[in-house]
Amino acid sequence: MEKRTMIPSLEAIAKISLEDLQTEGLGFKAKVVHWAALCLLENDLEAKIAQVSPQEALALSHFNKKVSGGGRHNVALCDCC
Repeated sequence: MEKRTMIPSLEAIAKISLEDLQTEGLGFKAKVVHWAALCLLENDLEAKIAQVSPQEALALSHFNKKVSGGGRHNVALCDCC
């Protein structure tokens, strides 16, 4: 049988302390995960992302792959907030 993992909501992630995120296996990524959850919540980006068409999302993913430095995920987060 396949093991399934529940993904916590943005609200749940934002409420978890950095120390708890680090000890739960995120390590050094805890700060980015926590910050991203806060950023998405504060700017209502979850609702805005839901309005993006599949074509626009694909175009943005191609753009992010072409941007060098800082990693595509970091660049995307910086553009959002």
